[in-house]
Amino acid sequence: NHDDLIASADQHVGLLINDTATLKFLARLAQSANRLDAAERYAKQLLKLSLLVRWHAQQLAGWQTPAQFYAGLNRIDNMPLRIVRIADTSGPGLPFDDEAYTLSYTIFLANRNLNDARRVAQSAVLQRPADAGWRKRLAQINEWNAAPQAALPQWLA
Repeated sequence: NHDDLIASADQHVGLLINDTATLKFLARLAQSANRLDAAERYAKQLLKLSLLVRWHAQQLAGWQTPAQFYAGLNRIDNMPLRIVRIADTSGPGLPFDDEAYTLSYTIFLANRNLNDARRVAQSAVLQRPADAGWRKRLAQINEWNAAPQAALPQWLA
């Protein structure tokens, strides 16, 4: 039974809930089991982790002394995993997980969650402005969200 499989995965995932490979697997598993609610939950956690990695990289790059580094690590370890926005405008130079973004975008679309799908596409375009595939996705999702004025610049880019 697919419901039992997802329930078992949720029960036994433990610390692997913070592992991107595990989350990608679980999201695909839930998607193939037609459990889009679970797939979306895993996709959101996957995006949070992706942004957390980017945030950590920014923080580590900004620390100049060992004391700043260790104080920052203590602050990060005590921080709850809560990222409000999916779109990250920090710019180039940090890792971008195209697989995680594509999987999440697909799951959000399948679940008719157009707002989060748009946020994922916006974030991808901000991080990869030359990627025609992400620009096309952003244009399409803006059209589907009845925002053709936001779609046009993506089609023309």
